[in-house]
Amino acid sequence: MDSQHALNAKTGKWGDASPVKEIIAQISGLVKTLDYSSLTVDVEIVEKTTVALESSEDFSEPSIGFYTHQYADGREGMRYRLVTTAEDGLLIPYQHNRIFLNRELAQEYMDTHADLIDVI
Repeated sequence: MDSQHALNAKTGKWGDASPVKEIIAQISGLVKTLDYSSLTVDVEIVEKTTVALESSEDFSEPSIGFYTHQYADGREGMRYRLVTTAEDGLLIPYQHNRIFLNRELAQEYMDTHADLIDVI
């Protein structure tokens, strides 16, 4: 086939390519004449929450499972959580007492949510 023919998507038959070429030319002309300076993008600025990493070695709250677990083989299983400050200045758990079983999981969470939290 030469460049003067185009495949009709509905019929599956070859036909005149002129309409296709006209559409391509129109689209090309539109793209060239777009005024990108007038485009606006809405960006929501989210204020980061200041958090700190707390370990069960520093503070324990057994009623919610936040304590250093003593394994039968003698190992200690520290737990971690993020805390922030309440309006009265007291430390409170950040996001519903999310508890991490190790520091690496806590760090992964902090890295993943760096756009929402500021770790001190």
